[in-house]
Amino acid sequence: MRRLVTLGACSLAGALAMAGCGDDDVVPGGRAGSGGTGGRAGSGGVGGSTAGTGMGGNSGSTAGAPVGGNAGQGTSGNAGNAGNATGGNAGDPGDGGVVQPCTGPLANVTGGCVELSVPVEIVVSDAAPPEAVTSLFQFQDLDVDFSNAVITFRIRALTLNDNFFIQFFSQDTTGFSFDSTGGFHNLNAGGGFANADDFVDLVYDLSAVAPAPIIGVGDAGIADPTAFDKSSIRQFGVQVGANENFVGSETVTVLIDSITIEGDGGEFDDVEFIVDEEGFVLNTGAGSQEGEVIHHP
Repeated sequence: MRRLVTLGACSLAGALAMAGCGDDDVVPGGRAGSGGTGGRAGSGGVGGSTAGTGMGGNSGSTAGAPVGGNAGQGTSGNAGNAGNATGGNAGDPGDGGVVQPCTGPLANVTGGCVELSVPVEIVVSDAAPPEAVTSLFQFQDLDVDFSNAVITFRIRALTLNDNFFIQFFSQDTTGFSFDSTGGFHNLNAGGGFANADDFVDLVYDLSAVAPAPIIGVGDAGIADPTAFDKSSIRQFGVQVGANENFVGSETVTVLIDSITIEGDGGEFDDVEFIVDEEGFVLNTGAGSQEGEVIHHP
């Protein structure tokens, strides 16, 4: 388990590149379970006897009329106890509420994942062209050398659509330059997501990214602050959203089961999200700044 990072906000220079279009193919979420039915009201006593105790939420009725003589005054029944309403848990989007969200092929056998959700609403308007809606989720306030790092994200897409996407990114500490060469993946079969049930492994290979040019000579040389410096990473993560070709309202949702790092990952260890989010947060200074990180055991 990796060490927890210090939380904080840091803006990226802007939203990352986006592409892709097509018809909607959204997988609906499961229905919430219904509440339990309360018991029936108890009936009142007969001929002056005490009314029976109600088994439901309504109080018992007043005792019945005397039969065959002057019966004593009937005592009203005691209020019945309300039935226990046992509602079902809300279903996991895309699995009908039957399968837990952290399960499926390639899922971590020890359990745990994080759900990333981004609400999007894009309308056609004569006033202005539609714009993409995206949010960035990341580990932040780092200072790690990812010069030779190959990062694998194990991801499941719960909302499939040709216009929904994810994209990996990282940002350096030297000049806050960012890299988005880690791959752009539409949430469809072409992007590696054949269905909404399986986890897939997608790779962000920083070892293939060119190092920042060095300014100066020898020990006096420093990384060019205008170029991306993968040897000093401040934050990295994934962008989630919908491009401008999507029209309508939807919540784009993906699950991350684990993040593993091969090569030189510095002090940053693999992440499995078994206990909590482990410092993976929404970037509140970039993108639409709307979204949520939810931990699932």
